[in-house]
Amino acid sequence: MKVLRVLCLCLAIVVPQIALAELPFSNKTFGQVEGILDFCSQVNPQLAKYNEKSRPLVGKAPQKDLADARKSDEYKDDYDAISAELAKVPKERAVDTCTGFLEGHK
Repeated sequence: MKVLRVLCLCLAIVVPQIALAELPFSNKTFGQVEGILDFCSQVNPQLAKYNEKSRPLVGKAPQKDLADARKSDEYKDDYDAISAELAKVPKERAVDTCTGFLEGHK
């Protein structure tokens, strides 16, 4: 499905830009990225490595800043929106796409 390809492409573009700063992205972007990573972890629990992918994204941001960002309406709205869209994707297709993304970013 085109949706997953676009999401993975967006994630691949965003990751390098945000990896080096403390919390250098909006709460909206943070919600989208974590929504994608959580979705991939959920469609195949063996792909728990997706949770590890989020660590470099937050850089040296303090846990308090991350917790505050996750409590924001922007984060919640975009996390929920991306999760709702991804829930429409057939599981087989989602697993294949997420697995391919993980293998491409080792």
